[in-house]
Parts: sequence; structure tokens; C-alpha cells
Amino acid sequence: MEDYHIIPYSEPYHDKVCALEQGIVQGKKIQLEIIKANFLDRAKIFKNHYSCIAVTKENQVVGSAIGAQTTVMINQQQSAAGIAFDTKVDPSSRGKGIGKAMVQDIYKKFYSPMGFLKNFMVAKQSNSAVVKLASTAVPNIWFYDFVYLTIPTSNRVEIPAHVSRAPQLLSIKLFDKQSLPCELYSTLQNGLSYFETHKLYRLKIQNINWFYKQGISFLKLVDEKYRSLPGENETLSLATLFNHTPENIHEINQVLQELQSKDIKQLLVCCRRHDYIYHVLKKASINRYQYNLVSDFHIDRSDQIAIDVRCL
Repeated sequence: MEDYHIIPYSEPYHDKVCALEQGIVQGKKIQLEIIKANFLDRAKIFKNHYSCIAVTKENQVVGSAIGAQTTVMINQQQSAAGIAFDTKVDPSSRGKGIGKAMVQDIYKKFYSPMGFLKNFMVAKQSNSAVVKLASTAVPNIWFYDFVYLTIPTSNRVEIPAHVSRAPQLLSIKLFDKQSLPCELYSTLQNGLSYFETHKLYRLKIQNINWFYKQGISFLKLVDEKYRSLPGENETLSLATLFNHTPENIHEINQVLQELQSKDIKQLLVCCRRHDYIYHVLKKASINRYQYNLVSDFHIDRSDQIAIDVRCL
């Protein structure tokens, strides 16, 4: 008999779920903590959502997960879909199938009743635990690789004179934006837009590996673009770019300037390696994180895919 059970999240468990989240950091060399005012802050901005928690016999929360309704567009075909995020298991309770049980609960009580035929999550390529979780929770999974670029808003982008305009396969959009408070996003006249991610969650740097600290100190000395790199115990306020295309990306400095005036330190940009957006922005970025869209439906690396900025 399992020493835990999966139940729908309810408000009386809020403090215990928040304590669970605070005790979990992401990354190894640079450890990050996600800071949210409320457990459901990321979920509430979707049309529909469902969250579950794993509770022990002693009524301790040892796991949490959220599923939400979103939209995905594959080769110009738009579909309702499920997105899973904020799946966390207490380190002392891992290896007991809790993550798998929560994902299966989301399928049973949310994805299936809603009729979603396409469901996915986004995860770092280095996060083998998520890949293992997905592969055990659903019969088949597919991967679609992309890159997170981080650009300090104090930096400015120099547009290269000669860059091949390869087809843009990954697009970031904001579907059904009429249901969102307008203060969460801004759009320039040319359509280039940014989402104020920091209003939902922020990232606190809990710890930086000693070797990485030395490297950061060196980079700050030799290259101006790295001088705004954050340090330990700093909290990052982020925005995320969307509606970016080869036709409007040259206006990104206007976005950076606007965000800098709001004291938002970093802009996240998602794109595919080797596409035009990537080549234009890579020199201004201070890091490039490899990610996968992990899906339970068939996708090819050559597919054109558009996902909602709220999924990132």
C-alpha cells in the first residue's frame, strides 16, 4: 500500500504546498528557486486549470503538479491542448512513483474529461528526471528542441548585415489574449510583444558553484555585456518575448529599452537553433539553455509549431 495519496489541490493546503516549493531548487551549478505569491499564480491566467497534490498519511504535502488548457498550432492547424508545469516532488520522497501518479491524475481528471488529444510540457534537455517521468506516465513521447536565450535589458542588439533567413519553425504567441489583464503584456506597433513574466513568478539565485563564480567574475571584467550578470541571493525579474518574426526582430532594442525603464533585468527569447532569430540575438545573450517540448502526440523537428507564451 502506498504511503501517499493524490488529491485535488485545495486552499487549506496552500502553506504546505508553498513550503514544498521553497524547499526545491532547479539546476546544479546555478541553483534557482521559483518565487510566487500564490501557488496557482501561473495557473490562473489560463482558461481552465487543474492541480493535484501528493499527501502522506501524516497529512504532509510531498508533491504538486498543475495542468492547464492552452492552444498549440502545428503546421497552421490550431488545437486545444493540455500543458503540464510546476511538477515537484520532495527530494526525500522521490523514487516512489509520485510524479507519475500526479501526471496520470491530471490525465484522468482533466485532460481526458476536457477531450484534449494533444498534451505537452517544456523541460530542459539536461533534466533527465522529467524525461523519465514522461516516458513512464504516457505510452509514447516525442521531443521538439528549442533554445532559451537570456538577454540583459541593458544590452542592445546589433542586427547582422548578412544572415540567412531560414524558415522560422517555432513561434511564440499569445492566444485568447482578450481573457488576460492588459497589464500582463505589451505590444509594439509592429506586433513585437513581451509578456511580464515577473508578475507571475520570479527566480531567486540560491547558490552558484565556486567554479562558475570565478567564471562570472572573469566575464564581467572582459566583456561589457556580462556586467549585469546577477549573483547569489539576487532575485531576477523577467519578461518573455512573443510575436517575434524575422520581419520585426530588428525592433527588439525598443523592447529592451522599455523593459529597462521598468527595472526588468532580463528578457527571455525562445527560438530554434540556426534560425534567423537565433543568429540575430545570440551575440547579445548571456546564456543559451537547451530545452525540449515533450509531447504525447507526434511531432517532427521540421514541423512549424506555435505555443502560447504562458507555457514558458
